[in-house]
Amino acid sequence: MAVVTSFVAPHYSAGVLFDPKKGSLENRFECGAEHIKNNAQAALKTALVGTTAAGLTYAVHKNAKAAQYAHKGMKAVQGLLNKNKTGAKVAAKIAHFLSKFSTAGKVGIITGAIALPILAYINNQHTYKAGQIDQKYNDRAAVQHQLDNFISLES
Repeated sequence: MAVVTSFVAPHYSAGVLFDPKKGSLENRFECGAEHIKNNAQAALKTALVGTTAAGLTYAVHKNAKAAQYAHKGMKAVQGLLNKNKTGAKVAAKIAHFLSKFSTAGKVGIITGAIALPILAYINNQHTYKAGQIDQKYNDRAAVQHQLDNFISLES
């Protein structure tokens, strides 16, 4: 989802310039600039999470020592899960599912499973912030419109 947002977002930022709800040209440019900043932050966070997951998987695939450490880490997590009944059931199902894969495959699946909710969270933050930005500049334009149409009683 974050990838789709990263591709669509720059076009949306440019489209702000043609939005009549945004009022003046200065207001539109400021809104577009805030959207570009928001998009860049979301893209950087997405890239950081994605490259970290991919880098860990690649390191385990290419380096036997890293694979050894990853395997020890997975065993430690499995040991922690086995301490209670529910955790033991979950650990057994995960271990059965992952038994078909190499250590690098296991790490790839696990990092992917961890990265997906993080990416969804980043996407939700980005979308929420975009809505806040739009509302801020729509409100500014409405206030400016009211001030422009204000009839002075002193005339």
